[in-house]
Amino acid sequence: MLNKSKWSVVVSIISLWLMCLLPSSLAQASEQYKNLTQHLLLQYLAEPTVEREKYLAILQTGSDAQQLEYIDNIQQSVADFWHKKQVLLPFDALDRHASVIDKNIALEPAVDDYLGVINYLRKLMWLAETQEWPAIEPGGLLRPGDGHPSIKQISQRLWLLGDANEYLADEVVYLPTLAKSVQRFQSRHGLKADAVIVPKNLILVKPNPSTAGNNISQKFCRKNHLPESVTAAIFVG
Repeated sequence: MLNKSKWSVVVSIISLWLMCLLPSSLAQASEQYKNLTQHLLLQYLAEPTVEREKYLAILQTGSDAQQLEYIDNIQQSVADFWHKKQVLLPFDALDRHASVIDKNIALEPAVDDYLGVINYLRKLMWLAETQEWPAIEPGGLLRPGDGHPSIKQISQRLWLLGDANEYLADEVVYLPTLAKSVQRFQSRHGLKADAVIVPKNLILVKPNPSTAGNNISQKFCRKNHLPESVTAAIFVG
């Protein structure tokens, strides 16, 4: 499980294309290349290059012949990314006659929570593709019992991110159930769990999910071990 108590994501910009890239690419890639596409996408989000963009296009829309021609190069490119960071890969000890699927799975780096980061990244990119992410402007401190139109947005965002069990679309009063969701979010991100919503701790414009996904990939690959936390939503410490 991800350790989400220390780390706040540094805001950066990700292109509109990347907002929809992850979910669509995994759907288009054949099953045998699913793992390889995930590995390559994380690396592209972290350190985009022309070569990685080309390889992604081959995995997503290339012909069978083209994929077969480039598969060894793509696998080696993914492996080299981690080798430069001195990260061990099961791929390195794999027999060269192993199947394509076994090789792709073996490209998963031997670091904690890699799959957790991949799954969280997929969720963020799905949110970027399917949900609007407007600014939230509470107009001041919000405490349980207060009323404000932004309560609906806050409730929805916490629900989308998994901190709230339900979304009360018509509620504009800060109810105890929402306070528990806010406290859950605050605790998960190392903030004081007092249920007080502070305007300066609301990210009013960004990061939206795709930007957060870009940042998570960069941070994870830079550290090349378990990220100290993954912050992806509406508050920062």
